[in-house]
Parts: sequence; structure tokens; C-alpha cells
Amino acid sequence: MIRYLYFQIDLTNVIRILIKSFRKEIQELAPFCQILELRSDNACVAFSPLLQGRVLTSCAHEDRAGFGWLNHDLIRSQKQQRHINAFGGEDRFWIGPEAGQFALFFQPEEAFNQLNWQTPACIDSEPFDLIEANNKHAVMSKRTQLSNYQGTPFDIEIERKLEIYSREEMTQIVGGIDLGKIDSVGFASDNAIINRSKDPWTAESGLLNIWILGQYVSGPENWAIIPTQGDVKVNQNYFEADLSDRLIEYPGCCLMNVDGMQKAKIGIAPDHDRNVLGSYDLANNVLTVVRYVTDKDASFLNSEWNIQDKPFQGDVLNVYNDGPDENG
Repeated sequence: MIRYLYFQIDLTNVIRILIKSFRKEIQELAPFCQILELRSDNACVAFSPLLQGRVLTSCAHEDRAGFGWLNHDLIRSQKQQRHINAFGGEDRFWIGPEAGQFALFFQPEEAFNQLNWQTPACIDSEPFDLIEANNKHAVMSKRTQLSNYQGTPFDIEIERKLEIYSREEMTQIVGGIDLGKIDSVGFASDNAIINRSKDPWTAESGLLNIWILGQYVSGPENWAIIPTQGDVKVNQNYFEADLSDRLIEYPGCCLMNVDGMQKAKIGIAPDHDRNVLGSYDLANNVLTVVRYVTDKDASFLNSEWNIQDKPFQGDVLNVYNDGPDENG
């Protein structure tokens, strides 16, 4: 997956000024977790092998705010939570499917509910091994064992590589657009799962998929942007949320307000995406673009919380908006 972000700071924006700078945020968290950095000119990408190799946050300039959302209180506490350690971060490695008859987040015969849901430790609480790193790229790995809802065992190795782009490389990637007057940062994560057992994976006993997640700072004027193609039916079969006030569908594109005020999620099938999505923060003039590569003929595992009729016809991408729980 390739990400690039363009950022122009408006010094009259009080909200943005009150947010900590990238450098201050990293300095405050450094005593509580292993943090390394990739650098290109003024741009920085902070990542942590200790926190499953995730990109914590990035910036176009270290004395301005970073783009990733981080759970400072949880990282500082160094305590393990039930169900999930929601550390945050702009780009983190996960494995699916989450639920369904081949679920990795539920034990056999358990009901698909929040009480039984448990994130596997290898992507939640255990560190990745740092193989090599310099200021331009890093390589990490993790050897682990998993089992799914059918009791199928998996002996796997996770490989994860990170790379930061120069301004010249970014200019080529975005099609020659002049980035000379735009503060920007761009990086890529390259991820793989390797079967280390003697037995091949089969559809009858369950398959695994790579699942990359990114968490960003929400705001009332933040909109996810999803270019689409064909006769698109946006998947809204998540959390029983009413999206009438936040989802807008146009020919060739759909928009979703991601304000952090309602738990809601949508999905797009692999026949209808265009290998790119992003978001725009109108208040702070921040554009985020995510590009990714997929094999349209491959299976896309379904992570809906039920026993599924079509477990290998899931979404290629999701947009998730968090929101207050019953206690606010």
C-alpha cells in the first residue's frame, strides 16, 4: 500500500495550533515504546517494531502536527487491554477474516458479539522483529501461529517493509504534479504472509488475508473520498448504523463524513473500486491519498459478523468512522 499526504498549515486555525507538533508528540511517547524514524528532507515517518511495526504518525515538517491518531493514554500506561489494544497509528498490519465461519477473532462455536471478540496477540500486543533499518527504509518480521473458527492451524511468517519517498519520487507517483509549493510526506508499506507449515491452505478449511488499517485525526469537516466504477452498491451491513446523514453517493464517487461522532462502516467490492481512496480535512487543508495494488481475480475474505453464504466475496476496502460509546 502506498500513502501520500499533502499538508498546508493555516496559522489562523486555532484548532491546529493547539495540537502538539510531530516532534513533541514523538518525544513524549518515546519513553514508553520503541520509536524509529524514516526521513526525507523535512518529512518524517515514525514507526515502532514494538507496536507490531505500525507507522505511528507522519509529518510534512516536524514542528507541525502529525497526521496519525495515537492513543497516548494507552501507550503511556503500558497495560494490556481485553479485546484490543487500540494504540492507533497511520498504517498497521492486521490479518483477516475477522468474523464468519473462518474467523480469526472468535473461538470455535462462540457467538459473534463484542464480548467474545478478541484480536490475535501477534497483531495486537506482541512485537515484530526488526531485521534492518536506516533513514529511508525498514524491514520487520514476525513468526507466529494462529487458528480459525474451524480450528484450522496456521504457521505463518509476516514480512513488513516500510519506505519513505523523496519529493522527486512523489512527483512521479502522483503523475507529475508540481509539489514544490505543497508541504507533503509520502511513504509505502509492503506486506506479506508466508505459509511456514507443510500443508497448503484450502478454501474448505479457511484462508488468511492481509488487512492494512490506518487511523487519522477526525473532525466535523473531514470527508472520506472513494472513487468508484460500475454499478456500485455500497456495503452498509456493519453495526446497523443509519448513514443517511453522512454518506453521499455520486456516479463515480462516494463521500462519507468521518467526524468521529458515530460508529459506522462501509465497504466497496473489488469490482467497483479504483485502487485509490483518501480523505480531505477542510478545516486544516489536509489531503490524504492511499493507493494500493490488488489482484481482481483473487478472493477477498468476508469479515461480516455472521455465518456467510459467500465467505470469499468480501470488500476490498472499508471506511470506518468511530464514535462515542453508551457512556459518551
